[in-house]
Amino acid sequence: MRCYRDFDDQKKELQRVIPMGTPLHLAMQIMSNNGFACRLVTHGAFDEYDTVDKKSSHENISYIYCDRWTQQIPVLIGARYQVALVYTNGVVIDYLVAISGQGI
Repeated sequence: MRCYRDFDDQKKELQRVIPMGTPLHLAMQIMSNNGFACRLVTHGAFDEYDTVDKKSSHENISYIYCDRWTQQIPVLIGARYQVALVYTNGVVIDYLVAISGQGI
């Protein structure tokens, strides 16, 4: 899975790799295999961001929270990708994204 610095491109990549309806255990495994640290969140909140602006806030949602920091060396340019794979009844139903970092 590629990580994009563009908000919309990142959401499309998530939809490509983890189609809606993917079971939670499989979605978490896919994200972990792609360098994300993941954990389950129930009745939590998540703020979507692109590299500049806040997009939207979501509250009282259950999701798989996934976090990944990428860095290019020797230049100190990096990006943090935070993803919420929203679920209900054990399957993914939506994708939320927050992108931040240095040199973006």
